[in-house]
Amino acid sequence: MAKKTAGFVELEWQCPNCGTANPGSVKTCANCGSPQPQNVHFRQKTQAAFLEGDAKQAAQKGADTHCPYCDARNPADAQVCSQCGGDLREGARRAQGQVVGAFEKTQANNRPVPCPNCNTQNPPGSQNCSACGASLVVSPDSQQPAAPRSSPERVSQHESSFRPWMALPILAFLCILCSTLGYIFLRTDTTIGLVDTVEWKRTVEVLSLQDVQKAGWEDDVPADARNVSCTQRLYVTQSAPAPGAREVCGTPYSVDLGNGYAEVVQDCSYEVYDNYCEYTVKDWAVSNQLSVTGSDLQPYWPDVSLGSNEREGQRNASYVVYFLTDGGMVAYETNDEQLFLQFTPGSQWTLEIGAFGNVVSVQP
Repeated sequence: MAKKTAGFVELEWQCPNCGTANPGSVKTCANCGSPQPQNVHFRQKTQAAFLEGDAKQAAQKGADTHCPYCDARNPADAQVCSQCGGDLREGARRAQGQVVGAFEKTQANNRPVPCPNCNTQNPPGSQNCSACGASLVVSPDSQQPAAPRSSPERVSQHESSFRPWMALPILAFLCILCSTLGYIFLRTDTTIGLVDTVEWKRTVEVLSLQDVQKAGWEDDVPADARNVSCTQRLYVTQSAPAPGAREVCGTPYSVDLGNGYAEVVQDCSYEVYDNYCEYTVKDWAVSNQLSVTGSDLQPYWPDVSLGSNEREGQRNASYVVYFLTDGGMVAYETNDEQLFLQFTPGSQWTLEIGAFGNVVSVQP
């Protein structure tokens, strides 16, 4: 599948010192001033909008570099550390390419944000309280209540009583059943059979030019086709865009760029449609079938007399021999003429009989 960029968004990180949620582009915590750790985990904001202008260009620079001397975070295109002036050539690049999660573009909330610490009403979208500096962004981890601990007695009441060894009798039964069915349906018995009678049938198809209804892609329709009727149909699904193709994309998801931003991408495929046509065309088709039958060992083909607009089609032959055995009469069919000619009436053959009474093979 092809990857399609939908846009770029800013991520956020939570300060490990005070728990404040900070925008991904901010290098130090807005609440306590702690620097962003090298191994900090970026996450999606609860409200996100695609970036424009300078912010978008910053997102596309690449993964940030952490200074090897003071661990300060620097942009990807920086040569020296903005904090200590150290050479960044030996600095560590932040990891990138990790899928942060499914992306859902949300509208900004225009309501004031109350501070959970001092109850001050802050402007919409605020990250920290203007009065006390407390974080206004609730950590996703803190939104999930801890699961209540169950007492040992309570756990034991809901614990499954199934044990792996309990499946052994069932497996043993299935093995025995498969073996039994295999023996019944695949076993064969050997017996002696005497040729009682034989039958044969030979047919020859006679073809003539007729109006035939056919269907196919428009490019394959012959020039002399008539009554052509076409409809659009899916021709192929491919990963590369094509003129007129229908784009089918999956759920957008955010990929960490290693610089506090994420690229929102979609996996897309492209459905190419083409005209699929039904049409009438002159073609050779079976107009007659000549047949002859016999009950001897001298099979022959029917006489074929063709008109000016006719030609011969396929020739088919079938041969049946009936054997008299201790268990009654059995039939064996073949299309091998040389084998059939050996079935002299009264001759003795060794027969292999299947579970359903059918003759599997014969030996003189």
